[in-house]
Amino acid sequence: MKFKYPLIAFLLFVCQFASAQSQDSTTFYRHHIGINTRVIIDKIVDPASRMPLQLMYKYQLSRTGAIRIGLEGTYAKSDSTQSYTNRRDEITDYLLGGSVGHEWQKPLSKIFMLYYGADAFYNQKGRNIEMWDEFSEPDPYGVVEKHLKDLLTTTSYGIRPFIGLRANVGTRLYLSTETAFHLSKVKSSQDLVLSLKTYSPEYDSFGNPKTYIDYTINKLVFSYIPITFVNLNWIF
Repeated sequence: MKFKYPLIAFLLFVCQFASAQSQDSTTFYRHHIGINTRVIIDKIVDPASRMPLQLMYKYQLSRTGAIRIGLEGTYAKSDSTQSYTNRRDEITDYLLGGSVGHEWQKPLSKIFMLYYGADAFYNQKGRNIEMWDEFSEPDPYGVVEKHLKDLLTTTSYGIRPFIGLRANVGTRLYLSTETAFHLSKVKSSQDLVLSLKTYSPEYDSFGNPKTYIDYTINKLVFSYIPITFVNLNWIF
């Protein structure tokens, strides 16, 4: 919850700004495009944050209802070496997901609007770790070449009932935030291969033992997320 206090300050500023704005109630816009501002806030609070980029498109069916399509994704790759050893690590993280749903809207004033609904969602995230190392051990092992490859993957799908609040900050701009429950089926898997290649000059022998780990876990998860995002939205 490192983003909690900057987020509260940001929302208070927006509410103060919104109090001086009004939206033209006679204009009916069909399209909404939103981007998650938490990506920016989290980067300020924690530069190492890997908060995914989230986009939301809504199509207004009427003045009180809209269908919505969400996309999210992130990709990060790091490569590190140690100067005092022969070890090298390469780590790749990714996330890709999407959702589709419907929301019902209830205006509270010219500035604020309450909305609620549900999404069906699917996402997949993974981490691929690969490590190379070479070191010497006392005989009879000799020189050891170590290679590790570890792939962790998690896929989930389910439904997400939500309730949100929208604050207009102009005639075509508004901020929105939601709280939601998640009911999802989650599948987690790991595929690991550890190879230790050895050579002993004394015994003039080679060895290449390998260790394998391969498992899959399926579970049903019910969770509550207080703040799923804070979106800046443009309507047209």
